[in-house]
Amino acid sequence: MKKTVILLAVVAVVVFPVAGAFAKYWDGGGSDNYWNTAENWDPDGVPTSSDSVKFSTDDVAELHGFAESSDFRMYSNSTLDVYTGASYQQYGSGEAHLCGGSGLPDGPWSVITQHGGTMNFSWHLRLGYHSVSGTNTIQSRGRYIISGGTLTVSRAITVGVAYGRYPDDTCLGEFIVVGGDVDQISAGGLVVDDSTYDSNDNPGYSGPPLRSKLEFQFDGDDDPIQQIDISGNVTLGGILKITGSAPAGTYTILTYGGDLTLSDNLDAQLPAGWSIDYGTGSNSAITVTVPEPATLVLLGLGGCLALLRRKK
Repeated sequence: MKKTVILLAVVAVVVFPVAGAFAKYWDGGGSDNYWNTAENWDPDGVPTSSDSVKFSTDDVAELHGFAESSDFRMYSNSTLDVYTGASYQQYGSGEAHLCGGSGLPDGPWSVITQHGGTMNFSWHLRLGYHSVSGTNTIQSRGRYIISGGTLTVSRAITVGVAYGRYPDDTCLGEFIVVGGDVDQISAGGLVVDDSTYDSNDNPGYSGPPLRSKLEFQFDGDDDPIQQIDISGNVTLGGILKITGSAPAGTYTILTYGGDLTLSDNLDAQLPAGWSIDYGTGSNSAITVTVPEPATLVLLGLGGCLALLRRKK
C-alpha cells in the first residue's frame, strides 16, 4: 500500500507541469464570439480561475458577463472587446501580456478595447512585451484602449517594455484613454518605454521612427478626460500625446504616489496653446491646461506678427 501511494505522488508531480503552457486556447468554435460560450475554447469549457488563456492569430472575442482566468496572453492580431456589464478577474501572479506580432513598418497588434465593465488584473499588465534575440525588428505590439468602465492593475502597467531576457529589442505599446466617461483607472506603477526603432537600429528600415505611446483623447465635455491614478512610481518615455478639445481650464491626467521619472527623449505632443505641468516631488499630479479662446487668438496674432517682421 505504501508503494502505491508513493507512486501516485510521483505521477502527480510529473503530470501536472507537463499539461501545457495554457489550459484554454480560443478557437472560436461557438456560434458567437462570447467569452462565456464554452465551444469557443479548446478544450471546450469556459475558463475558471485556475485556467491560463491564450488568444492567437486573428482571434476575435467579446466579454459581456463574468469571466476569470490565471495567466492571460494575446498574440498576433487578436482582439478582445469589453462591454458594459462585463467583469473580468485575473487570479494569482500570472501576468497579462498583449504581444501582437512582428513586421515593419506596421504589423499585427493585440488589442483590448474596453467600452465599459470592470477589468481586474492581479499582477502586471504588459502592452508589447515578447521579443526574440537578434531579430533586429519589432517583435511585439500591444494596445489597450479604454473609453468606459473601471480598470485596476495590482502591479504595473508597462507600455512597450521588452522582455527582460532581450532588453535591447524594441517592443511597441500603446495605452489610450478616451474621454471622461471612464469610471476609474488605477495601477501600482506605470512605465512607458523610451526606445525608438529607426534606421539606426536597422539600416534596411526607412519608415517613420516607431515609439511607444501614452495617449489622452479629450472629448470636449465639461469633464473631458479620465485621469490615471498610480499609487507607486511612474516612468515616462516615448510619446505622451494629448488630442481633442476641452473647455478652458486645468485638467489632471495622471496622479502618482511615488516618484516621477521623465526621459530626456520624452516627446510631449499637445494641441496648439495647451501646456503641461508634471508636478514636483512624489505624491503629485500631471496636469494639462487649456487656455481661454481669446488667449489662443492672441497667440495666433503674435505668431503672424512675428512672421511679418521676419519678412520685412
